[in-house]
Amino acid sequence: MFSRVALPSLASFTPPAPPAPEEGADGGGEEAQDTPPVLQPKTAQELCAAIEAAVAGMASQNLDVRSIELCDETVLTALGSCVSEAELFKAATLGVSLAIAEAGAALQCFFGPREILPFEHIACEMCGHQQDVPYAMPSLMMPIFANGALGVGGHISIVPARKFSFSDAFALGSKIHKHLKEVLAEKEMDVTMNYDGAFAPVAPAPPDPKAKAPPPPESTIEASIALLEAAMTAAEVTIEDVQFAVAPSGGANCEVTEEEVEPEEGAEPLEEGQEPEKVTVYTYSYGEPKRTPEAVEMYVGLLDRGVRILVDPLHLEDPGLPTLAAALVEKSPDFVLAGNLMFNNDASLVSAAAAAAVDPDDGETRPWASCVNLDAYETGSVSRAAGLAKAMFNFKGRVMLQNGQPHVAVGLGVDYVRMGILSADRVPAYNEYRRIEQYLKEKKMLAP
Repeated sequence: MFSRVALPSLASFTPPAPPAPEEGADGGGEEAQDTPPVLQPKTAQELCAAIEAAVAGMASQNLDVRSIELCDETVLTALGSCVSEAELFKAATLGVSLAIAEAGAALQCFFGPREILPFEHIACEMCGHQQDVPYAMPSLMMPIFANGALGVGGHISIVPARKFSFSDAFALGSKIHKHLKEVLAEKEMDVTMNYDGAFAPVAPAPPDPKAKAPPPPESTIEASIALLEAAMTAAEVTIEDVQFAVAPSGGANCEVTEEEVEPEEGAEPLEEGQEPEKVTVYTYSYGEPKRTPEAVEMYVGLLDRGVRILVDPLHLEDPGLPTLAAALVEKSPDFVLAGNLMFNNDASLVSAAAAAAVDPDDGETRPWASCVNLDAYETGSVSRAAGLAKAMFNFKGRVMLQNGQPHVAVGLGVDYVRMGILSADRVPAYNEYRRIEQYLKEKKMLAP
């Protein structure tokens, strides 16, 4: 019923031979130190050999595969002794970590007393989940606009209401996406989609200089939300069914400039009338109040249009963050202010930020970025992803999971999972979410 991830095969593995030392590299006849060679994999085969060597070291220590955290750290430590800059191979170590979690669930099924699935094993082992406590499916966050004027990694997404099942939420998001494409085509706008199926955000039209009292220019966010509203009207979807998540990483929250690219040495000079190549530079306000009152007013005004999640890219020490958070939370207590660059997938930074938000005089918690974007690829293992999630949950925070496997999302109990429209590589994940949801319904273990 559920897909299984097999551990790498070690039967035919032969550790890579160390490179022969160069003549004179032994320091003039001194005895060579008995240390393993440090390699930099240049091919997929070399990386697989290093990963298998790390797994072989774990197997030789007779570790209990049900202990996910201990196995993860053992593999990462062993990999670090085989290759330089092991942090560059987090996607590979995440794959091994998922296989360990899968194997641990299978072993737990063997010992009993009942069959468990990988998400149950992750929940019980990493999060202390009790067996009789229901599980909650994450809310879908589907990117609709991305990059462009929102900045690299910036996006505007739709979040269907919790009343929908995961499959119904996905169908609703796909319906809005389809009608939005029709709206863009009617307006002769670009309908090219990125990897997630998201469109480029619309650039607002400049104000009419001939008007006596030209209205203030509409921001990229407001213009994109207006197109989404038109698509929802065409799809007969109300604001009670869908919320918006806004995650700018560009001009909405920082200073945007263009700089000329320095020509390479020996490059031919520019011809007459030829413009030099330019690149857009985003300067974030680390410690500097870049937010204007107009920007705060714009964000607060978006609350009336269904925006309930703001992923803010600025640093926690920015003086404008408490003002923005207080204004948003005051108008909508259920508003979610998140940080995608603030914590860098580091649990210790989350704990420090939460502690700093507590007023030492009265003990009350000031508004802070009580939600974090967790990128599973950047953590490198299930246990490190669980550490960050638990740090947020300890302070009543929320987690948005990106690039996460379905069993990890449900096992950790994240609030949102970022997932684009259906494509060839997302179909297995979508099917797995549906299988998990159906399994929980049959066992009467699905939380409302």
